[in-house]
Amino acid sequence: MGKASGKRRREPPGRPSVPKARDLRQHSPEEPDQASGFRGAWLLLLAPTLAVVASLTLGYLWNEDFWWYLTSGRQVLEQGRIPSQDPFLYTSGQGIGWVYHSWLWTVVVAGLERLAGLEGVVIFHALLAVILSVLVYTAGRVDRLGLVNGLALTLFLVMIGPRLAGKAEVASWLMLAIFYLLLEREGTFTWKRGAVLGGLQVLWANLHGGYPLGIFIALCYSVGGWIEARRGYERSGRPPLWFPALLFLLAIADPWHFSERLAPFGFVTGSEELQPIGESGTNLILEWRSPFHPTAAGGRLPWLYGLAAVAGLGSFVASRRWPVPRLLFFLGMAALGATAVRHLPGLGLAAALVILRNLEERDLAPRPGKRHKAAPRGVPRRWIYRTACGLLAVVLLSAAVALRVARPGFEGGQSDSFFTVRPAIACPGAADFILENDLPGPIFNDYTMGAYLSYRLWPRHRLFIDSRVLDPSVVARYTRMVDSPESWRQAESRYGFRTVVLGNYSRTVRSPLGMTLLRDRRWRLVYADPLAVILVKGGPSIPPVFRLDLAEPGGQRDPFVPPRAFAPPLPVLQRAFLNDFPANYLVEYLAILGQLGRTDEVVELATRALETMSEHPLLYRQRCAAHLVAGATREAVDDCTAAYRQLPEDSQVVAVYAMALHRAGRRDEALAVLRKALRQKQFDPTLQRTLQSLGRSS
Repeated sequence: MGKASGKRRREPPGRPSVPKARDLRQHSPEEPDQASGFRGAWLLLLAPTLAVVASLTLGYLWNEDFWWYLTSGRQVLEQGRIPSQDPFLYTSGQGIGWVYHSWLWTVVVAGLERLAGLEGVVIFHALLAVILSVLVYTAGRVDRLGLVNGLALTLFLVMIGPRLAGKAEVASWLMLAIFYLLLEREGTFTWKRGAVLGGLQVLWANLHGGYPLGIFIALCYSVGGWIEARRGYERSGRPPLWFPALLFLLAIADPWHFSERLAPFGFVTGSEELQPIGESGTNLILEWRSPFHPTAAGGRLPWLYGLAAVAGLGSFVASRRWPVPRLLFFLGMAALGATAVRHLPGLGLAAALVILRNLEERDLAPRPGKRHKAAPRGVPRRWIYRTACGLLAVVLLSAAVALRVARPGFEGGQSDSFFTVRPAIACPGAADFILENDLPGPIFNDYTMGAYLSYRLWPRHRLFIDSRVLDPSVVARYTRMVDSPESWRQAESRYGFRTVVLGNYSRTVRSPLGMTLLRDRRWRLVYADPLAVILVKGGPSIPPVFRLDLAEPGGQRDPFVPPRAFAPPLPVLQRAFLNDFPANYLVEYLAILGQLGRTDEVVELATRALETMSEHPLLYRQRCAAHLVAGATREAVDDCTAAYRQLPEDSQVVAVYAMALHRAGRRDEALAVLRKALRQKQFDPTLQRTLQSLGRSS
């Protein structure tokens, strides 16, 4: 008994207590703030990071699910209940009919839209993003002017990117940050703290399907605290082992929708029933694919994952402390981030939080035999440090201004507002045309624009598909219809489509489906603008409307031509924060204009765009193709030569260049260009078809 009572308890690896971190901040005679002039100096870099957050969330609405939130929230408010299946699609009734776990979020945004319009909802999203950013930045105080805090928050902002602008999952990341900060608080875990976490868990379970993360982080801190206690460390602030089970029961305690409450656990585990799987065995929805998958959204994702993982683990090494709960939390989020693109923001959030907490303890806790200093070990000379802080502030403020200035480049004929909707997910002109002319149904619609069209057309029209449909058979059927004319004809016979709305930037207009419809005399093109086209079968005699040239006298800017201001850094910023470029839309728009026979407009718009983007090879390629159609062979060769010099590995550039050379009577050069490319890509179908075509024509 005496031996046990005399056993010395070890200090936990992440909890310095003599003196505590807060005591050092209050009583150290060499207080870092004294050197910088005022007590809040470490918050200085919060302002430029929040400027980036505001510019992103107030300027861009980049999420297709946003429109689904509004429409479904309206439905719940009007009906006073949650529907049993999706009322917006005439293909619903199989699989999961309704995404139940986000019902409260949809009601909130629909209520705000009713009170303050779309602008009010966008401001609400921006406020949530600002609160989340403040929580991350202030999770730990590391250095005098907040350089590490600013860098950690910037890492998170780059990893969450466009998902910060209009995505319901922001509620999950906000809740996760709050849970982390509450569980990291010093002192005994009391019933009051548990009650707060329990109430937040119930709220979270109704706001978003990411609520299992609350149970997960509580489990990390419960098990981690138990492990620390078993190893002889003083247990402080850790919830008991039964607490995560209590949170689980609170989250699913809904007798009317018990099974739907369990659905998010299927999302986490990769249930095929909930994540549509194509015939090749891969997820049809890209955001559910791993960031390491070749078809994931961009080659930068593995690098971002690696940066966050290395930075997070490096902070444990730098702090020389390995608090088990915090380590379990970070490793779990790293494992989750490797499973799907949509989970990467969670890894970025976890990395930012643990970096700041670990380095705060490293910098403020005294070490045996070492005298505490105002400047932590490893910090460069003061002028280098302050220069780095100034550079980061300038970069962030410039990014905020550039994102705002660049916003009109994505407009493409949208109505004026202080925010821009992603061109791939909205078609205000097409929706207006359907309503004004009372076009007939059933409507077949583009997948990416389904949510927006439901927002505009419900309840007059139901649609074929939207971005929230989770029935694998509907998603797979849609994919086959777009890629196969035979599958389209079978579906057309089954459903009796009379109106088709195709978005220009999901490539459905230039897909086999789009080409089939444009050649089919039963279907008539009645509307086209820079965002979408509409075709009607057997409808009223409506004069076609082509709103394709927005540079008419009257003042609208050319669609998708970015402003010249900030031209050099814009692609970097747009890739980092939006994963999108106006030039992508411009190139596709030029291709669609060419497919619709508007070659003169292709040449005119490409020429004006090249004044701003003089080294863009795909613009030269599109103008070359238009010149070929118009019979301007010399101009076509000049443009294709410029494109080929910059992008010789692009198969379409090579193919068009070879055709231009052949048309100019330089057949041997054309064949040489093709054969050189085929040595690198011997099975490329575009190159093989072009070679066969030139061989026949000779």
